[in-house]
Amino acid sequence: MKKRLKLKKKVLKKFIILIILLILGILFYITYYIYNDSRKIEEYNKNTNTYSYLIIKEMSEAFATIDSKELHFIKDKKNNTYIIAILKKDKNKYQKIIDYTYDKIDKTKLVKVYGLPIKSNDEIKRLVIKYINKFLPLQEKIPINEENYNKYLPNTILDTTIKENYNFNYIVFILFLIFGIFFLLLIKLIFFKKIPEKSSSLT
Repeated sequence: MKKRLKLKKKVLKKFIILIILLILGILFYITYYIYNDSRKIEEYNKNTNTYSYLIIKEMSEAFATIDSKELHFIKDKKNNTYIIAILKKDKNKYQKIIDYTYDKIDKTKLVKVYGLPIKSNDEIKRLVIKYINKFLPLQEKIPINEENYNKYLPNTILDTTIKENYNFNYIVFILFLIFGIFFLLLIKLIFFKKIPEKSSSLT
């Protein structure tokens, strides 16, 4: 009778461990998916207003300097023209792509940058209108002015000097806590056996 009871307890224990392992697997997948989705960064375009990235194919020399930032025209891999802001001290990171744009070197790697779209003020727009056709090839020059600015370019520039501001995700935190509780329970079931109580006898 005792052997059967012990066997049933062992089977039940193994069944519980399997259930916990299954729950842990599901929790891990859901947590990983939600975390990755919340950290997903979109490619910058004229409608983007969140932290985003660009893959640079060509890049102009700086056409303006504002405080410690330089403004550059770029072309992405889809041949769209955008404006980015970089720190003056970081210009060396982009020198090869700039040299390639002006045919100073034969080839170079594409450059991926991250930043936050910032609304272009009137001063920036005037500078863009003044210099953009000096960057564009003859066949791509545009009749841009203040009235039709948004027809040709986004109303923002991608400011690469601003780092991503990660918002705390409470759902991921709660899921992580639940995962931790089940993980500790699993450890207890596998490694810690219940200590049998010693029967006391009267002498």
